[in-house]
Formats: sequence, C-alpha cells, structure tokens
Amino acid sequence: MSSLSDANTATVFAFMDAMAARDLDAMKRHLVDEPVWRVFHSEHRGMAGVEWILNAASNLYRSETLEREIQAVVADDDRVVVQSILRGQTAAGDDYENYYVFIAEMTDGRIAVIWEYLNTAYANEKFAGLARD
Repeated sequence: MSSLSDANTATVFAFMDAMAARDLDAMKRHLVDEPVWRVFHSEHRGMAGVEWILNAASNLYRSETLEREIQAVVADDDRVVVQSILRGQTAAGDDYENYYVFIAEMTDGRIAVIWEYLNTAYANEKFAGLARD
C-alpha cells in the first residue's frame, strides 16, 4: 500500500469513528465541501445530504449499542473499501446485524464520494420504511 493509500485509509477510519459518535462537525472535517453519499439506490448531495444520512441513522438505531467489526480493508490511492459487520439494536429494540461495504472516493485527502452497500432486504425488514426520502 502506498503512503497515499495509508493516509486515505486513516481519513476514512477517522470519518467512520466520527459517524459512530454522531459527531457531524468531525465528519465534515474529513469531507470535501460538496460530498455525495450513495445508499439505497439514492444519492444525497452536499452537507445537507450528510446530515440527512446521520439523522436517518439516529432515528433507526440505538446509537449506544452499535459496534462495527471490520472484516477487510482495501485501499488503492484515491479509493478505500471497507467491508464490515454492524451489530446493535434498532430504535425499536430489535437485534440488528447487517453486512456493509463502504467505498470512499478521495480528493486531496478528503472523502468526495461515499458508496454504501448493505443487505437491503434485511434492513427493510428491520426498519419497515422508517428512513425514506
């Protein structure tokens, strides 16, 4: 892995830590001014989109119960891929365990585009449409 890949991986992990802490200001420090976040076949643009994602997640999960287990990390210059398992409880108190792939496209050391993939059938079953556009 190159030093650029190492630095970008560190940025992505810092962003994920800030996201887990629900610290929007810390998240923003790791993003370009107009990021794009793609999840559930939707696209959320700008900081308003990031705030929407964070608010939706806060309404879906009991944040204090969440733990992310990193399965694999692959980094190649301006792209970092993180495969993980997210465990915890939904806002309704149900157990939650889903598999995620998080891809970050970097620009000048900051996250420009996020692609978030997960088992959508499982998530839909657990959340029954609570986070809709």
